[in-house]
Amino acid sequence: MEGATVDVLGAGAALRSSAGLSFRDVAIIGKSQDDLVLELEAGRIDAMQTYPPYSIKLLKTGKYNKIFDTTNIPGKIVDIFSVNAEVLAKRRIDIRVFLKAYYEAFDYYNSWIQPSKCIT
Repeated sequence: MEGATVDVLGAGAALRSSAGLSFRDVAIIGKSQDDLVLELEAGRIDAMQTYPPYSIKLLKTGKYNKIFDTTNIPGKIVDIFSVNAEVLAKRRIDIRVFLKAYYEAFDYYNSWIQPSKCIT
């Protein structure tokens, strides 16, 4: 993968864990999943970080291989939720409701790991 063009979101962990490369060894880009799929299919990028349903569709084509997934680094993936100051000011209650639901879902998953895996 040295010299490859990859997207930025999952690149760091994948490069270090599975390929032994650093950010200096590849060209990093940042685009939406839809745009990354188009870039990959057009041959303009060599690899991308993705997730279902995109990853499932790409793997089903038989044209692409999984070179890394988060099972290689258990407990190391961090979910990020961010909003700008304007949204925070205008939708503070909505954001609290979202965060409450997120943490409730996280607690449920940790309490019922096997049944939860069936719906994730």
